[in-house]
Amino acid sequence: MRLPWWLTFLPACLAAQTAVPADPAHLLRDLRTAIQDDSFVTAAELAGKLDEAVQQRYGAWLIRDADQRIDEALAWLPADTESVWVNQQSFTIRPEQGIDLLWARPSEAYSVDRLAALDDGRFYRALGDRKVRLVVAGARNIRGTVLASVPAPVSAQDVAYVFFFAGPIDLAAPDESIQGRPVWHAIAKIDAGEAPQPVNKRAQRDDENWLALTRPDVMILTNRRALLAEVLERTAMGSKTRAMPANLPEWAYVDRNASFWGLRHYTDGSKAKPGEPSFGAADLPHHPDGKAVGTAVRFDAVKQQLEVVFLSPAPLLRRKGEADPIGHEFQLDQPEAGVWRLTSDVRARGPFPVHFALIMLGFGMYR
Repeated sequence: MRLPWWLTFLPACLAAQTAVPADPAHLLRDLRTAIQDDSFVTAAELAGKLDEAVQQRYGAWLIRDADQRIDEALAWLPADTESVWVNQQSFTIRPEQGIDLLWARPSEAYSVDRLAALDDGRFYRALGDRKVRLVVAGARNIRGTVLASVPAPVSAQDVAYVFFFAGPIDLAAPDESIQGRPVWHAIAKIDAGEAPQPVNKRAQRDDENWLALTRPDVMILTNRRALLAEVLERTAMGSKTRAMPANLPEWAYVDRNASFWGLRHYTDGSKAKPGEPSFGAADLPHHPDGKAVGTAVRFDAVKQQLEVVFLSPAPLLRRKGEADPIGHEFQLDQPEAGVWRLTSDVRARGPFPVHFALIMLGFGMYR
């Protein structure tokens, strides 16, 4: 029986890790003994167990590494960032599928919708077949959208996306450099966010974006050149501040192990003002009340289970029948005063609840 090639490297890999459980090493030793004794049935069983143990070890390493990369991205994003979400469900960019086919995978759709729209998909095609390990997105200057729909069109806030790829990526020659980093300029035609025009046409506008590589496998995409310069300076020089500091109350409701999670801390500019209809009762997902604190989101992409936690002492505005998106799409409870919890089975409900959650985080579809 011939040894798989990776067995020759495994002992060194095990020795190089200080906190390695003994089980994989024992399995490897027993496997070698079984092969030497021509006990092929036993060897096959041991090989299967060893493969499972190695995959578990690799998966645990990915989780630890992802956690470090997320902290890295939070240090890069500006301190006045109001909302952050993280997609740590890896995926491969498939331009031939088209963005419309991602509606059944909304967390992936929100990860790439802006990238796919730039220069009629030029950058998206250039990154075809590349594996994205992790996406971290942040937003600031969040204001309400003109058109309150689900999914909502993207609003005019400052946004930044950090893409961690599984390996180095190649793009065309850059247009310029900022902080010594190669930078590309791109434009997309997007919905202007106005009411529909006759024959179901919507007004569109040009939206400028910038891309930069901070490392061969890390790409940053923003819609403001000044924001990109700020992020690149923080990547190069470091910072004593970070986005979404650890003392925010929303962190208590965040599950960083979830495949997709996020949090938002409401600013005075993003909450309802006295005299506005939603000032005394939140009209979710678009209009937090005047005393709203923040939102936390957790989505399990495998089980298709979604949880949205809204922190506010105020009641929620409810409507009747299907006009009430909360009652129609979610199970609602209040585990404690000032905490509203909305849960939904996305497999049964479809992607609507995820779009609802992203609006709560201040994000809209880039269309």
